[in-house]
Amino acid sequence: MFHAFAEAWKGLRRNGLSSFLSLLTTFIALSLVGATFLVEANLKYMFKTVEQGMDVQAFLKKGISPAEVDGILAAVKKIPGVRDVTYVSPEDGLKELREMFQDMASVLDGLEANNPLPPKIEVKTTGVEQIVSVASALREIAGVEDVIYQKEAQKKLEAIGRVLQMAGLAGVISMGAVSVLVIGNSIRLTIFARRHEVAIMKLVGATDGFITAPFFCEGLLLGFFGALAASGMLIGVYYWLSRWLAATLPYLPVLPLDSDLTADILTILVITGLAVGGFGSALSLRKYLT
Repeated sequence: MFHAFAEAWKGLRRNGLSSFLSLLTTFIALSLVGATFLVEANLKYMFKTVEQGMDVQAFLKKGISPAEVDGILAAVKKIPGVRDVTYVSPEDGLKELREMFQDMASVLDGLEANNPLPPKIEVKTTGVEQIVSVASALREIAGVEDVIYQKEAQKKLEAIGRVLQMAGLAGVISMGAVSVLVIGNSIRLTIFARRHEVAIMKLVGATDGFITAPFFCEGLLLGFFGALAASGMLIGVYYWLSRWLAATLPYLPVLPLDSDLTADILTILVITGLAVGGFGSALSLRKYLT
């Protein structure tokens, strides 16, 4: 292995311009893979943030007793898919309205004595796909008069989630294929440039493994160095871009660049780079050294 990697390194240096162009193209392709991952991760983060803000509201009958409220809360917590339950009294509901319409708070003056708001409970689900079933179960509980939720928004979020999964998978597959072709072409050019040397090695009895190992390792090195360069560029650009978006659009949910996200970027790109480098080399070696 030491001999194979040493020869691969010599091959990269010997074909400097070809290696640089292959590395540059690999860097671009892997950068697109990483960018696809970051876009998908941010869309999923935004999707999750919006999903957490969606809840089901169940309005209770007026004049309901505290004991009945406790019974309803206990029943709601047993519904599959319920993550959190909050009781909102008419007084708390009026406070929420005052905070929501601070500029028109005077319109709500005098409602404390005869509060028209019904008591309600706000239910958060474990996922957007659970909203419909939870709402149906709430309607069956005695004391619940009406249940509302953002039905259209729920359907759109489910559709967006499916599209994100398909788009992310398609993007990663397509960019990975580009990387395989680029590295395979680089190895093909290297083999062609050294075809006389390879022929001599075969004549003196060198095994196929001894001949092909340096070329295979050369593909691994191209994929590895391309992945490192792409990871460094993406991490730096994303760090700047996330801080700029946080300052410019503070209400836009942006996935923070923490140690976990950094590790994910490095892991995905390095593994992808090694995989496409090895696969691209294997394709070229199988065709030209048989």
